[in-house]
Amino acid sequence: MLEGLKDKAEGEQVLLNKRASLQSTFVDSDSADEDDDAQEEGERTEEVIERVTQDDDIPLLQRVEALYQEEKLLEAARLLRTFLQEESKSFHHLNARYRDILTEAHEMENALADIVGPPSDQWDRQSSSSSSGGKYRRPTVIYTKFDPDWKLTCRIETPIEASLLVPLLSVLNETDLYDTWIPSWRFPKVGVSQSQKLHHSGKANQLVQIVCDVPWPLRTREVIVQATAVDEIDERGYIVIRLNTLNEQQQQQHPAVHEKDPELVRVDFDGAILFRGCPLDHELRKNLDPNDPLSQDPLVLVSFKMFLDSKFTAVPTSLVNFCTKTVIGSMWNMFLKVAEDVRDGTRPEHAKIIADKATLYKWIEQRSQIMLEQL
Repeated sequence: MLEGLKDKAEGEQVLLNKRASLQSTFVDSDSADEDDDAQEEGERTEEVIERVTQDDDIPLLQRVEALYQEEKLLEAARLLRTFLQEESKSFHHLNARYRDILTEAHEMENALADIVGPPSDQWDRQSSSSSSGGKYRRPTVIYTKFDPDWKLTCRIETPIEASLLVPLLSVLNETDLYDTWIPSWRFPKVGVSQSQKLHHSGKANQLVQIVCDVPWPLRTREVIVQATAVDEIDERGYIVIRLNTLNEQQQQQHPAVHEKDPELVRVDFDGAILFRGCPLDHELRKNLDPNDPLSQDPLVLVSFKMFLDSKFTAVPTSLVNFCTKTVIGSMWNMFLKVAEDVRDGTRPEHAKIIADKATLYKWIEQRSQIMLEQL
């Protein structure tokens, strides 16, 4: 009998813990729940645990956190939205942590929609092919446009062979090595002079400082970019990385962000890079020669879009032309070339870091393989 009472008490405590965990999702506000009956709320909470979570022993919030830590931001947000819908709750009932997840997911979806949609007619278009003298010549299309106030928007698309996916992801991830391979020019003086990872979170999310040289008398530019990786493979077959600068308040609050150097101009950046199966009707795929080795392989489409406000009040036309017609294409081709070298084992610095992060790159390979199997 005593054992039975003990089991009953332990069971009631587990249920109370579940309710407390789930209810902590909400803001502790009388105005938000003033019409709710406490007993009914407890019963509905128990029902939601049974209905929404995948495992009765794992509270919904733990499931959301687990997805978030696995870089599945959009899936975590979908679970939160399902919960809100079934509980007839609004965004403002959530506490700050889960409101931030939904806000971050909303911004990521906007970035995805922007990069997946077709470019408008307002772009200047360039077509080229990237080749390092190897087996593949990958067709590339580059779109650029400058706003009247000298803000640059750029979009690039290239189909790649499946074997280049993981090397490309590794080149992107190793931000401390950017200044070892991104090209620079002496005249005009343009290029990356410094790249430094300031902060790391999750599996592959980073805060990065990049310092760029620009021609005299312009001051050196600095950009602090937050890179957020999202694994959307199971739902849509996507890997996406959002790249954006922090706003002023976020910069002031983030412990890794240093004070502005008066010798540098801190610029604004927003963009994303998307990896997905290359659509059969994509123009670059349709225009491949049937005898081209690239047309024989499963293809991944790499799409990149960025907006850059370099804080220029005026820019010489010659510098604009140099950046749009030379710098952007050269940097993109070098990005692909370095990934080839990583794949072929001729980049010892990258190889050493990848070996040191064996667990991370094993996870990247496993998730990428699932994506490639869908091609």
